[in-house]
Amino acid sequence: MRTPSIALLILAGTLSAQTTTPTTTTTPVATTTTVTNPAPAAPTLPVSTPQDFAYGVTFGASYTQNSTPQAANGVIGTWLEIGTGSGTYWVNHLRINSTYSTVDTGVAKVFAKSGNFTLGGLLAAGISTATPTVGNFSGGGFGKYDLSGKLSGWSVVAEVGITAVTSTTAVVPNQVTPNVILSIGKFF
Repeated sequence: MRTPSIALLILAGTLSAQTTTPTTTTTPVATTTTVTNPAPAAPTLPVSTPQDFAYGVTFGASYTQNSTPQAANGVIGTWLEIGTGSGTYWVNHLRINSTYSTVDTGVAKVFAKSGNFTLGGLLAAGISTATPTVGNFSGGGFGKYDLSGKLSGWSVVAEVGITAVTSTTAVVPNQVTPNVILSIGKFF
């Protein structure tokens, strides 16, 4: 028996190499998901309102220069906040003395608060039972000192302003005069 020659073996190896089909393998490619976080929002700062109290009742005395008769009035006042945290108040005063009384209503706005002190402005209009005066308009400022630690919830309130009085007769002319209210009250 004859052994195959080397030339035949080389030829057979060449043929078999040509007939072999190369196999390809697919390797999965790893994918990455990029999560984009939104930029953090700018920090929000609380709006600073000098809100001091929600409502209060005051009792005290007032004096209006050039009024007739020259007497101090007893005063009852109410303060009611307009909107939560606004620092704006609806203020009413009832002033009574032996010969007449006045009722006025208006708006007060807190401008500053530091510790126990509160400062603000006030505008009011009202009517009077004194003749010949029928109306008054006033504007000015107020200061409030909180007595916390001594009397919780109680405060001393001082109002200083200018009052314009409307008269019904030419004999008693319209007047512009200073006025002061000093009171103590309970605020909630």
